[in-house]
Amino acid sequence: MKKIHLPSFFVLLMFLSGLTSNAQGIDSFHVYPICSPIGDTAKISYQFAVNPLTSSTSIVIYYGDGSSSTFSPSSSLIYGSHPYSSEGVYTIKAIAYNGTTPMDSAITTTSIYCSEATINIYDDINTNCTKGITEPLIANMTKIEVKENGVVIDTLSVFGYGTCPVKKNTSYVFKILNTPLGTSATCPSTRQYSFTTSSSTSTYNLSFGVQRGTTPQHDLSVNAFGRFRPVSWSVINIWAINNQIYSNQAGTITLNISPKYSYSHANVTPTSISGNTITWNVPATKLNKYHYGIMVYLKPATTITVGDTVCNTVSISPNSGDINIFNNTVYRCNTVVSSFDPNEKSVYPQGNFKQGDVFTYRIDFENLGNDTAFNIHVLDTLSTYLNENSIEILNTSHAMSYNILTAGMQKILKFEFPDINLPDSNSKQYNKGFVEFKIRTKIGIPAGTTLSNRAGIYFDINPVVMTNSANRTLAPVSVNEIHIGDEVIVYPNPANDILNISMTEDYYQHAYVLNSMGQELKVTSVTKGNNILNIKQLPTGIYQLLLKGEYGTKVIKFQKL
Repeated sequence: MKKIHLPSFFVLLMFLSGLTSNAQGIDSFHVYPICSPIGDTAKISYQFAVNPLTSSTSIVIYYGDGSSSTFSPSSSLIYGSHPYSSEGVYTIKAIAYNGTTPMDSAITTTSIYCSEATINIYDDINTNCTKGITEPLIANMTKIEVKENGVVIDTLSVFGYGTCPVKKNTSYVFKILNTPLGTSATCPSTRQYSFTTSSSTSTYNLSFGVQRGTTPQHDLSVNAFGRFRPVSWSVINIWAINNQIYSNQAGTITLNISPKYSYSHANVTPTSISGNTITWNVPATKLNKYHYGIMVYLKPATTITVGDTVCNTVSISPNSGDINIFNNTVYRCNTVVSSFDPNEKSVYPQGNFKQGDVFTYRIDFENLGNDTAFNIHVLDTLSTYLNENSIEILNTSHAMSYNILTAGMQKILKFEFPDINLPDSNSKQYNKGFVEFKIRTKIGIPAGTTLSNRAGIYFDINPVVMTNSANRTLAPVSVNEIHIGDEVIVYPNPANDILNISMTEDYYQHAYVLNSMGQELKVTSVTKGNNILNIKQLPTGIYQLLLKGEYGTKVIKFQKL
């Protein structure tokens, strides 16, 4: 099973319209920007469905450039394209009529820019600041800040390689914000590329070189997700990785199963089985590059009823020498269900939530047709109470890219599974896929608010398959209960050369080192997990570490030896 993220970043903005109860309803509305290298032609390709289709149905499409098309479709699945005289941002609207009466509409805004910047994050092994054939791309996530004419417009999450559309005759700065644990950005020395695009369609190649630290470190992490039934099989999916890309660390995964179930079998043979404690010894070669996945099958050990709570614990060791032990153990509680749709969206943890909680969403899909699904994409419309900037991809069954789209005030996650070639329903073991991600709720949500999210799954050109709604409700809590807790650990303190800033979540984005006069001496970007700050050049003394982010500020004093 491949566990590879290969994001490419194209601006594709759309609106996912629901079914209506009128005579005609526009089920979904896709608009894809297209650039032709011949004559720098910009155009869109669109697709949507109208159900039910009658002899009185007509469609009007307004393209946002003053032109429109009117036609009576002969098929409920509608395709088309439209050229534009210039690049830009266009709002496209489709209206379905029953006779002369408008019955439904869908609208989207799309950006069409034919030039692009290509981004490479590579291991500069020979330290010459030029990517060689034998110097691999870094598969771990790196964040790139994008400025357009001096204004920050985006932050890209790049897994080794990515692309970003850029406007013509425009000034850009692409700056690397972080590197994988144990590495530092060395090329270019400024950590950024500044350039002005030309008036013709062009590609701008941006290569960021990183180098490994001198001290080997490891950061083993584990995660798990389960679906439980009172009969037949229940499944726990476990995945683990060493987030420090240059260390050579093996690990032991331990699963403690709820007494309500017993172990049956797994796709990876366990190293040991002792009652409901199962272990797997995983070699370093399996943990050092991509997520290592284990699928564990359970059977009921007692009488189980729908609605029961099932709790399991998964951990990975060794902890000794691990630079971030926050992610070494997960404790998961799930509700037993009678059955589940193979195309499903689920959320963990379940029940009520508090301000600032982090949700883990999982979207499962299955090819129930009688032919191979060659390309699949998933659209997940996020609640406005979720912080799209906190998204973290946890796991995926196949090679996948993702992007955050905008439709008015709505944010939409798009997951692309190109060339997935998912077998048909006759191949039960291989016709399934999934993606899992984490996202944090915002602060200031009214008590009693229910966050409801569902996803649309698209198998090739077939009509959308909608999942169930995954719901969480904000419990009525007092202000005193809304807290972050011990979310930051700074060590060692006192410190000599290196200061570690370890965070359980992305509560803060920047760290500033201030002297006793409040003067800023150093600044760095920080993210969830362990961040390394080099303080070797600082004189001996007492300093303040100022953290800033969405949750405000936090000050921690430390001593430099």
